[in-house]
Amino acid sequence: MHHTNRKPPSVPLGMYLNFLDSLLRLNYRNVNSFVQCLLNHDSFLRNYVETVNFLRNSYIHGYKSNVGLNSRRYLISKLEAPLTNSSPQAEAKIFTEDFTGGMIEFFTELLETLIAEVSASADLPF
Repeated sequence: MHHTNRKPPSVPLGMYLNFLDSLLRLNYRNVNSFVQCLLNHDSFLRNYVETVNFLRNSYIHGYKSNVGLNSRRYLISKLEAPLTNSSPQAEAKIFTEDFTGGMIEFFTELLETLIAEVSASADLPF
């Protein structure tokens, strides 16, 4: 909800996933194919998408790079839980490979799910 004549606030994905989890636990929402897709990729979404958003905001609003060179490896210098500076994903190469692979898997399943839902629905106006 937002005020009249104001843009709706940006809701981070983590907040949406927490809200969805609460609705599921309270039986206000059922697990359908879209929700199942999100649940299948919950760990990836919480770990990587939120971290990328944090790093982006840190760079955009703080004007600070969070990548440094150490022993001929690029390391992400500022990570927040669940990923930390001591996790293997702190190496930019590993982080990028994991993030890219996870995004491909998530979007592939998401698109397949949405196509199946649209194809199966007889109530669509088009």
